[in-house]
Amino acid sequence: MKLLRGIAVGLGWLSGALAGISAVVYACGYLITRAQLHLFGVSGFFPLSADHFMQEGAKFLVVIGERAIETLLSVVAFALVAFAVFLVVWLPLVRWLPSLQLNLVNGRARVVTAVSHIHDRLPWSPAFSIYLILLVLLVWLLETYRTRFAAPFEVSNILHLTPPPPAGDSPERRITGWLLAEDWRRLETYFTDLLDAETRAVILLIAAWHVTAVLARRVALLTPFVVAVALYTLYLPMAYGVLMRPTSYNIVALHFREPSAASPSLFFLLSSTDHEFVVWDANVRTVLWVPKGDVSRAEVHRVQSLFAKKGLTP
Repeated sequence: MKLLRGIAVGLGWLSGALAGISAVVYACGYLITRAQLHLFGVSGFFPLSADHFMQEGAKFLVVIGERAIETLLSVVAFALVAFAVFLVVWLPLVRWLPSLQLNLVNGRARVVTAVSHIHDRLPWSPAFSIYLILLVLLVWLLETYRTRFAAPFEVSNILHLTPPPPAGDSPERRITGWLLAEDWRRLETYFTDLLDAETRAVILLIAAWHVTAVLARRVALLTPFVVAVALYTLYLPMAYGVLMRPTSYNIVALHFREPSAASPSLFFLLSSTDHEFVVWDANVRTVLWVPKGDVSRAEVHRVQSLFAKKGLTP
């Protein structure tokens, strides 16, 4: 009976964990898709399935996982280099200059004494002073990245813009130019910068969590850090939908039933359901809704980026 009860508890925990993971994946996919539809200027123009949201969310989490592994490996490599420098430089110096270690210990003691004297005159503890420093760093981070996070969401209706991109040096105009020019390197650098900002916010939250362990009203003190991490976590998938989501779609040739349509028309196929095609005409930069009843045959040719300079050729 104990074994069966343990198995039941384990299965219950596993099902709950899978449900939670599925909800996170779905939410990420939904935010990514809606952000890209807003970018294209076709929000609400065609329905999308839950499978689409799950696939997009899974791709996003894979990308974030790859970046996290790369960052972790970079930190490990830096730690190994620092340790090697310590072994090669520090240990010989201590052996050759015995007074160096004593001087460092005395210097550290003087700093600790000076900090203690300062806090003797302050109405709060050293832990609260560290918390104030972390709070100042958080405010600086939020202010620094305020416009950087907002800029991708200012870009919209890009399928209806006529190159060259709008002139100007604002972040949203630069992003628009990068998208139309398919400058993926700069777009990836911009997204990596936003990801680094969230990483810093998480580090500040972890530090604040440990510092406030000995302080009263811990929940209130942690609230700004939790809100910042939550906002960045919400913004990041949407920024991914604008900056990193591939803009490659099938080129489709639609043969219309009208006798006047002698040759098929080439479009980018944005969506297809049982009743209609949603396509983008790159020549006139217009999104079209085409009922399937008006089409006798559809031919899919290849996948191509929306803003590639190859042109619409079969």
